[in-house]
Amino acid sequence: MKKIFLFVSPLIFLVACSSDSKNTTSPDILGCMDDCATNYNPDATSDAGQVCLYSFLGTYTVAEFKADGVSLFSNVWENPLVDAAFAFGVANNGVGVYGYSFIYTDGLEVAGNGTFVNNETQLIFYPSDGSAAELWTTTKINCLEFDGNSMSDGIFVEIELDYYSDKLDNLEKTPTNSKFDVTQFKRKK
Repeated sequence: MKKIFLFVSPLIFLVACSSDSKNTTSPDILGCMDDCATNYNPDATSDAGQVCLYSFLGTYTVAEFKADGVSLFSNVWENPLVDAAFAFGVANNGVGVYGYSFIYTDGLEVAGNGTFVNNETQLIFYPSDGSAAELWTTTKINCLEFDGNSMSDGIFVEIELDYYSDKLDNLEKTPTNSKFDVTQFKRKK
């Protein structure tokens, strides 16, 4: 019986070793595969279950801005937006700073700025004029786009920002006396 076991044991070992040597597939390397993400892994072969992290610092144009599903650029409003931009940066002390500018059909320009804090899913704006903080939920972020939504005075607000450049065009604007307020939009009669 011992002779049979000793004879069979090397065969099992050889079969096991030879079957491993035929397996040429390598395991997946998990990681973010988007080369503009801050946590990009050039060696990654799979991004299954991975989260890519993005810097949203820079200047963005407002591609879409909606209040309760209606575009603030739409002619349904008495004085719709014609252009808008946001800029995000970091001050020398490490605090997140932002600036914005909105231009309306009648030529009115509203500008403001403040500080912000963020995590992977939320952004909180602290306006420099001392008005209430605004909580925004991030719905989409990548190298070219930053989208989010919020509630403002009972109105559901959505915004889509398109990346413009890393130049901070709107941070140096002097805030105006007017404050952007989604409730100021009045429908045409």
